[in-house]
Amino acid sequence: MGQKIAVLDDLRREVSKYVLVPREETVVAIDSPVLAQLRERKIVNSHLPIGWPVMPKGILNKLIAYAKKITRALLRWYINPIVDQQNRFNDSVVVAISGQSKAARETELAVTELESQVAGLLQELERLRWRQQELERRLEFGRNRLGQTEEGGE
Repeated sequence: MGQKIAVLDDLRREVSKYVLVPREETVVAIDSPVLAQLRERKIVNSHLPIGWPVMPKGILNKLIAYAKKITRALLRWYINPIVDQQNRFNDSVVVAISGQSKAARETELAVTELESQVAGLLQELERLRWRQQELERRLEFGRNRLGQTEEGGE
């Protein structure tokens, strides 16, 4: 029995090496329902309770629950690294999608700003065209007057 406890202790120490330490997100995320849902579900828990808070009724169901608990305890060394790897991947996906969401929002703002600038430039262009027509009319008027004075002076 003491040897089994020692083996379990060794397994626990080995598993503790793979405990997931959540890292800080490097990207400031834009809040949206989809991103909130991603953040909420990014961590996989390999230790969901079996037979808790209430043990199932019936001896067979209790035996099955205890067998599951023992199986989980014995396979923890195998399952935890996989779950931790999945959690790291999920975290990376959330960070990447948050970054893409932020980039998309910044692009939207830049496009809106550029559209505003284009509208202003179109107004300026229209004003300059009107001014050009005005100057061409004055020039034509001046030429006509100059032509009339030359005709009258001859």
